[in-house]
Amino acid sequence: MIVPLPPVRHGIFRRSLRTSLWPAWVWMAVAAVIVADLAWLATPFVSLSDDSWPRLALILLSAIGLSTLAHLAPLPPRIYTLITGFAISLSLWPALKMLNHITMSVPLPLADTNLARADAILGFDWLSYMLWLDQYPSLIRLMSLTYGLLSDYCAITFLLLLLLKGHERAMELVCLFVMSAVFTILVGPLAPAQGAMIFYAPDPGQFAVVNSAMGTYFWAPLEAIRGRSELELVLAHLPGLVAFPSFHTVMGVILIYVSRRVPFIFGPALAINLIMIASTPLFGGHYLVDVIAGVATATGTIILYNRFGKRTKIVTPPQPRRKIVSASTQAASDIQSLS
Repeated sequence: MIVPLPPVRHGIFRRSLRTSLWPAWVWMAVAAVIVADLAWLATPFVSLSDDSWPRLALILLSAIGLSTLAHLAPLPPRIYTLITGFAISLSLWPALKMLNHITMSVPLPLADTNLARADAILGFDWLSYMLWLDQYPSLIRLMSLTYGLLSDYCAITFLLLLLLKGHERAMELVCLFVMSAVFTILVGPLAPAQGAMIFYAPDPGQFAVVNSAMGTYFWAPLEAIRGRSELELVLAHLPGLVAFPSFHTVMGVILIYVSRRVPFIFGPALAINLIMIASTPLFGGHYLVDVIAGVATATGTIILYNRFGKRTKIVTPPQPRRKIVSASTQAASDIQSLS
């Protein structure tokens, strides 16, 4: 006869530690980026502004606390994914921004000439595209909205996927973001650029809506840090500095992909992200080759994830231990209980 043993209770650990649903490499990637940032901050060459340290400490402690809570409590997969996904994004996003600025401080030659030459080979005329867009003010306003709200749209998509499709598709979005973001940060310093708007310097008189300030937001901070022997980071002001590949394009493709076969999501995702990708030459100062590289990066990330990185597994809390009781022992126990 099989008799279950009562579970062992030990304070806060009365509920078994939940094995992570996330692939191990996700946590390793987050830890690696954070450790890289802290290692740079330990040198005399990189520092963090005084008002940034409390913000950074709050972010990291919140992420650690949420992750710990999710692993200690036997939560449903959707709730677990919601909490840990938020913790991953909360800690990784500022860490990636810091690493982006640190790596882009290396004064490699600007790649604008080569990027513009590649566009010419492809037959893309950036100025003609700007002149065409200038005829449609409503389209430019819509492009501005989609380009500026990428982070918000990623969060909304994550929540909708979690609600309508389940934890695996929502986790897929976060995993693809982690992979592509780390790759982009590492590749970006190899091709720094001032951007198409500054490189081509079009005559403002040619435009009615387009202006010379569009697509230039990153150049001033990039120019300021290039070649500096000492770098101070302000956590609240760390714009993305990567030109090649276009990370907006990367995430646009990924958001379309993760929305596949999801009613009420795929159609809007396709429209919004195609508009956002089309806006990158104007609001991101990107060349067409940056956009193509972004599509290639997203495609490669998706292939690699499906081939090697998709190792999620739901692990249920362990069942109570059982022991085998012989018939004679059980009979003696029954007789004793009757006496």
